[in-house]
Amino acid sequence: MGISRVSRYVLSSCLVVAMLAGCGASQPPMGLPGPTLQNVTKTQGGTPRALSSSHALVYGFENLVGGQGALFDYPSGKMSSRLSQTFDAAGACSDKKGNVFVTGYGESIEGVLVEYAYGATSPTATFTFSAGGRGFACSVDSTTGNVATILGDEGSFSVAVVPNFPSGSPETYTYAGMGELLSVGYDDSGDLFLLGVPSSGGGTYALAELPSGGSSFEPISVNLGATIDQVDTVQWDGKYLTIEATINPGHGKPKDFPHAIYRLSVSGSNAQVVGKVNLDGLRGSLPASLGGSCIRADRNIVIFTFKTIRVWKYPAGGKEIAHLNPGAKDYPMYAGTVAAPGSHS
Repeated sequence: MGISRVSRYVLSSCLVVAMLAGCGASQPPMGLPGPTLQNVTKTQGGTPRALSSSHALVYGFENLVGGQGALFDYPSGKMSSRLSQTFDAAGACSDKKGNVFVTGYGESIEGVLVEYAYGATSPTATFTFSAGGRGFACSVDSTTGNVATILGDEGSFSVAVVPNFPSGSPETYTYAGMGELLSVGYDDSGDLFLLGVPSSGGGTYALAELPSGGSSFEPISVNLGATIDQVDTVQWDGKYLTIEATINPGHGKPKDFPHAIYRLSVSGSNAQVVGKVNLDGLRGSLPASLGGSCIRADRNIVIFTFKTIRVWKYPAGGKEIAHLNPGAKDYPMYAGTVAAPGSHS
């Protein structure tokens, strides 16, 4: 089994080694008091941009408190500005209005959820979780505007859903079927999917679903039909649920393992693979990264953030079509998303 997202994060950020030294601790049972939002800060974050329906903005963030992010125009690929960043980023997502949400932790090593208005270059709202550990991975429900993120600290993980963001208080869920949580993703009906590592140790990946209006995660049976080294991201692509994964072909070294996005049709408690999108040129299990993909189907692209941001056509896949680079080795990006107003994948 490959090294998972949280383990890779420990390797890539010496600031949190002490926090994340323990792995595999039991999770709290469903119904325990969850994290609450505190220290809500709202600031002016810049002037929203007006772009045509064929354009988008691509946000990239560092995994370093006090670092800098980068904002790119797409499809020109030009970096338009640096982003003000006072947190360590570990995941990013956007809503159908183009607003961007970033999860990670702040200067006090508390989990944060940060919002950038569409086109903004500094945060427009910052929320600090009072408990639950640092934040990583996020997704926005297109039907309600709820924002989901994973919180984790010393092997204990939970999913926090902020209803009616930003006015609601988080609802917290745990899932005993996974010993490590990796990614969350909403579909277009408000169902929330959870990707992780089985708590039993019997496999590389596991999938679960919190149905819209439901109260608990339920397991979803899925077989990607290949030897999977590691999984990274679960997300909706406008038509199908997807899992982005690194494949072990049975030969070569992990640094050469290819990546692909598996498209899934979900019915009841089963998910079937109906297609695969190959991301040619993207290789390696990335043992020291936070990197992951973000699909923007209404712009026909998927990005992958790891130091720089690479772009492929979607769902065509194949050869990389763009490479977005901030032009400074001191500012590698490990969380990224595509922002654009209109229908959202």
